[in-house]
Amino acid sequence: MGEIILPVSTTKRSETLARWLCIVLMCPALLLPHLRFAESMPGVHLSELLLPVIGILLLLDFRKNVWRNLRVVLFIQGFLAVVMLLSIAVNHRFGVYRDYFEIFKVLKYSMLVIFFTQFLHVVNVDRILKATMVLLLVFNVLHYTDLFGFNDLVVSYYGSEQQVYTFGLNSLGQPDTKRIIGTVGNPNNNAILFLFFAIWFFPIAGQTMKQKLWYYMSLLAVIACQSRTGFIALGIVFTVGNIIRGNALKSWLLDLVVIALIFAFLFLLGNVYLSSLAGNMMKQNSVRGRLETWHLLGNMIAEKPLLGYAPSKEYFEANALYAENEYILYTWRFGMVGGLLYSIWVGYSFIKSYVQRMTHSGFVLLSFSTVVGVTALTNCPLSDGFLLLMFAIATGYFYNRSNLANGL
Repeated sequence: MGEIILPVSTTKRSETLARWLCIVLMCPALLLPHLRFAESMPGVHLSELLLPVIGILLLLDFRKNVWRNLRVVLFIQGFLAVVMLLSIAVNHRFGVYRDYFEIFKVLKYSMLVIFFTQFLHVVNVDRILKATMVLLLVFNVLHYTDLFGFNDLVVSYYGSEQQVYTFGLNSLGQPDTKRIIGTVGNPNNNAILFLFFAIWFFPIAGQTMKQKLWYYMSLLAVIACQSRTGFIALGIVFTVGNIIRGNALKSWLLDLVVIALIFAFLFLLGNVYLSSLAGNMMKQNSVRGRLETWHLLGNMIAEKPLLGYAPSKEYFEANALYAENEYILYTWRFGMVGGLLYSIWVGYSFIKSYVQRMTHSGFVLLSFSTVVGVTALTNCPLSDGFLLLMFAIATGYFYNRSNLANGL
């Protein structure tokens, strides 16, 4: 049987609704905090509230070619969801409803990728992301300066009370580095969020200084988050990006000067985190704590290597543990199979986009999947609702532009 041809009026109505959904998902959804309806339940993101509408739209305007082009991506996600369910089953946790939210995240990502693949061309993505970044910068500046008690009034809805009350202070309550937690409630993840914008606005030969300003503002935000993993990811993106884009040495040097000026600016504000990179890193509490946690989780993985322990969030909460490594977290929760599927998830995006790295959509997905893969070594980027949405945007943008290029 051939594809169902929808009436023009139906298609137009679908695209009108899709246009508004795209705008909301790429702007308010990246600015508003998670809503918490009960203490025992995870926060609900705006993108999750919109999923029923997205699901109905995709059913009413079903396009077989979109599903066909995403078959590998959807197979990986489907297989991962099945493994999660099996892990819940073998650990006798069918009645622990919190565990099912991990499966929900996989389904959410899949639906968003299908939606963006099918409809992202109906909006001006560049214009929306510029507006979003301006609003994010305003939010982060207000947070950094704590103007009008902004942190108590607003940021407390995004991060924990401890993060807000200790912002810019060390363990003794003395002034220290300000690590911006931003709308994602975490300085490391906030750096990843702005790395997406740095990738999106990454300069190409012939751009004017006005056009490059968007890139420089992104760099300022990334560096102000003071994330060591973010610095490493930025260095990789900066080096590889300039090589892929074929930028001249003069352009490299100009960008390095701007980065140096940003560090100097933060230094003058008394906000320097690089000193923590000097000396013996093994003596640092954060590094030592991570290694101890990884050693503990690694020993536990050896005891249940196949399907792991299921999400079991209460174990981490009861022991005040943070996995701080998404590869280890997925392996601990869903066994070696789950850890492998997580690696394939990120790795397939990298490999698929590498072939089209000279296009903007290929470059964005290649670079952002690199950022996710690198930062997942010391953080859990795709466990965060904001960053999962960003990864879905990058993936959907890539397949949307690939479909347009192929006339689909």
